[in-house]
Amino acid sequence: MAKPYFAREDAIRRLHDTICMYYGLPYYVNMEGTDDPYKVRIYPLSYFYGEQRSKEKPRIVDYTDEKFDYKQFPLGYGYSKKHGGLYFSRIPDRKQQQGLSSSTLRIDGKVAAGTAGMLSETMENCILGKYPTLDMAIDLAKRGTLVAPFHRRMAVSQIDRGLIALKYRLRSVGILESKKSFKLLDNRDKEFLRNVISKEGVNVI
Repeated sequence: MAKPYFAREDAIRRLHDTICMYYGLPYYVNMEGTDDPYKVRIYPLSYFYGEQRSKEKPRIVDYTDEKFDYKQFPLGYGYSKKHGGLYFSRIPDRKQQQGLSSSTLRIDGKVAAGTAGMLSETMENCILGKYPTLDMAIDLAKRGTLVAPFHRRMAVSQIDRGLIALKYRLRSVGILESKKSFKLLDNRDKEFLRNVISKEGVNVI
């Protein structure tokens, strides 16, 4: 729940053109055309993607509603059948926007170019934590999907000669050795990665 901002202009500066949460789901916030100082127009992300875009109309809600939340939510890998896996992260800055804005978003390590990546099924699945299982991700990688995430911070991808690499964030950190076991590559934080990855139930050797 947000406390009322000092002025309508302050609310616009902080919330307009961002993603915030409402009843635990991500919505795009637009503050144009609403005269009430506490009202915002919100769109489900499905409104912006897919061949059959959502027929759900935008809603006008009060940003002080206890179910409206602009606090930062975790990012990481997102997945969709159409685009495969993408890695989302925030750019640290001092801007006053409080929802997630495309101007503070990196996609696969690069600054987002416009809102297309932000207002996508891939982003929605990232926010909601929807991923294929590890088995499904390995199968997708073997079939040619560039990056197939199975966790907010982990994914698999096919590299040279059909090898399947384990990715932690944007780094390749291991190679698939057997059906579900990965051999970690030698690097200075190998033991740290072993601990972190093992805690998520992934077998590393």
